[in-house]
Amino acid sequence: MKHQGMSLIELLIVIAIVAILISSATPSLSPFIEHQRSDATIADIYRFYQAGRDLSVRKRERIYMCGSNDQQTCSKYWSKNLILFHDKNGDKAPSASEIVHIKQLSLGNSYIWSRMAFGKNYFFFEPNGQTSWTGSMVFCPESQKAQHYNRVTWNRVGRPYRGTDKNKDGVIEDTNGKALSCS
Repeated sequence: MKHQGMSLIELLIVIAIVAILISSATPSLSPFIEHQRSDATIADIYRFYQAGRDLSVRKRERIYMCGSNDQQTCSKYWSKNLILFHDKNGDKAPSASEIVHIKQLSLGNSYIWSRMAFGKNYFFFEPNGQTSWTGSMVFCPESQKAQHYNRVTWNRVGRPYRGTDKNKDGVIEDTNGKALSCS
């Protein structure tokens, strides 16, 4: 007798085995996914930073950058948006007519912590590409696991640097060689 296909019971058994295999693989993928989110977020921030610097040089004017949770005010903890703006009225805050570009971030319960000189929550690019002061933006993952922290740092000249793991322990260090943290 010749078989043509599978019975319903055989099909259900195959589906159950595949579901078990997928569910056992999912927990092992979580750290990989979180690490990829960290890298992708820092790459987005790096590109946005470069876009702001390029705009400042191209237009030959001061461009401000900050993070925001509401697309209207600058904040120290950046979980939703990055803003580039002209500060025409000198209040160091974006208004609707001053905003050049908004980058929405998809971070879930993770966030970006800005570390700026003088405790500021914004910085600006001079028309020559230099920045107002040094600083960094640290990706703080939802899991709070050290190996998923990441950063972009820039110097006064305006040159951005991505975080590196200099001692090869799987954790990116700050400029003083200490493991990154969000506190």
